[in-house]
Amino acid sequence: MSFDIKNKENNSKYCSQCLSKNDVEHVCSSQLLSDSVYTLSEMANEQLNQLETFSLAQVHVKCQQDLELWHSAAVNHLGQIFTQRLADLNKIYNDDLQPEFEKYKQKMIEQLKNRIIPKITKMLDDSSSSTKKAEQIQMLLNHLKSECEIINDRQWIHVLLPDIRNFSVPIRIAKMALAARLTDGEKDPLDDLSDEENKEEENLSIKKKKKLNSIDILEIFASNPDPLKTYLLETNSSTLAFSNKHILIHDNKKLILFDLNKKIYEIEWNDNDSGILVDICWMSSLSLFVILTIHSVYLYDPTKGYGSNPIKVESIKPLDRTHVLASLSPFDRDLYINYHKGVHIDHYRVTPTSEWILEKRFSKQ
Repeated sequence: MSFDIKNKENNSKYCSQCLSKNDVEHVCSSQLLSDSVYTLSEMANEQLNQLETFSLAQVHVKCQQDLELWHSAAVNHLGQIFTQRLADLNKIYNDDLQPEFEKYKQKMIEQLKNRIIPKITKMLDDSSSSTKKAEQIQMLLNHLKSECEIINDRQWIHVLLPDIRNFSVPIRIAKMALAARLTDGEKDPLDDLSDEENKEEENLSIKKKKKLNSIDILEIFASNPDPLKTYLLETNSSTLAFSNKHILIHDNKKLILFDLNKKIYEIEWNDNDSGILVDICWMSSLSLFVILTIHSVYLYDPTKGYGSNPIKVESIKPLDRTHVLASLSPFDRDLYINYHKGVHIDHYRVTPTSEWILEKRFSKQ
């Protein structure tokens, strides 16, 4: 192989053996380096083109599709729940509540038609009728009126629905770091290619990134959702009970009634007059709050409005005044009252005529 030495002397692409007068064939190291750099150039341009056209849109689309499928399945599932609960509601109303109501209504109508109205007619025709009998009839009519008002005011079927504003489904969206080693503040592999004058500036940039990616505890708490409502109470330990529409709280010698949005009103509670309050519960079968003191039980209707006070149940009493009542728990139309230290548990049942009957007294012994 012959070489033109004169043309090669000014060409930096040739190695020393190429420039020598030796005609021995060899592998030119300069040419190999040139080929390698050319290959690197092609790879770099290929990566550049790929990055310029690179997109995560397909990831976004896939997540959207998954979310839409979940939404469709959730709506379908809620529809099935609605259909089933609607059928349950219709069955309870048609098979239980409506027949019982008709039976009760007919009984009251018969009392009026066959007993009370004939007596009133007889009294109108008989001028010698006594005032006492008229007062008795008036008491009966007042009782019937009270019964009708109770029937009209009570919510005889309860549908306990979750609050849509608080409805929460555990859907979590997590983002993975695209460059974990950079976001974690580790050394960038490209640092070794940086010029000395740029290293100080790049180090400052890395420190800033590390600071930005650090955990801020205050920010975590600040990002949590606030409570729907906040109310300040005067005592640290308050007895309370919930219905599906109201909250009743005993706080510093008063009962406070809330609905789900605001405080409605307060009722003074005097321990000397009413007794020391120890427990409250909601009795859904009566749509009433049941309030327990150390010696008595009170009923409170939150729908009666301002000025309505708890009513004492005279027929519910402890075994004697030496015993102290401690807690209570309702079940359907039954009420269980626990004595202090568990010496007794009284089981009461309320009748359809609102009479409280002691069914059984359980003793520790």
